[in-house]
Amino acid sequence: MNELHLHVDGSLRKSTLQEWCPDLHVHSFGFSRGMTLEDCLACFTTTVSAINSPDRMERAVRELCEDQKRCGVQNSELRFAPHIHGPHPEEMLDGAVRGLDNDANLVLCGLYGFDPKKIEELVELAKAEPRVVGIDVAGGPKKTDKWGMHHYVDAYQEANNNGIGTTIHVG
Repeated sequence: MNELHLHVDGSLRKSTLQEWCPDLHVHSFGFSRGMTLEDCLACFTTTVSAINSPDRMERAVRELCEDQKRCGVQNSELRFAPHIHGPHPEEMLDGAVRGLDNDANLVLCGLYGFDPKKIEELVELAKAEPRVVGIDVAGGPKKTDKWGMHHYVDAYQEANNNGIGTTIHVG
């Protein structure tokens, strides 16, 4: 079995989240049937803030790879948005790469509404790191967004020209 769409910050072990956020009631935290997109995205606010260093990113990725193996998944594409985890995106990417096992790779996410320069930065990071197999735009459009999908065409063309996979999942 292959897992082609797994968000690192949406797949933290409850025990790890409890360690990093001791005041959070992890047993009632998380995704549940019937949640709206906005409710689901709100959960990421907590998990993204918990993965706030390259060492934590490394651990989250390593544990996720271990959990995937335990579930019988042979190959995984793990995704995260390096620009929203605090330190420099390059440092977060380095942490994620250190946590990968031999059967997992990364997809770097930008968020819908991001400045196109941030999406272009993802392409540059992907070009420099062989374990990055794609870029993605994720999230939900908001009325206050200054930029939309049509602003990301140049970055996506650059990715395609360099053999970097592309995907979009918004709204």
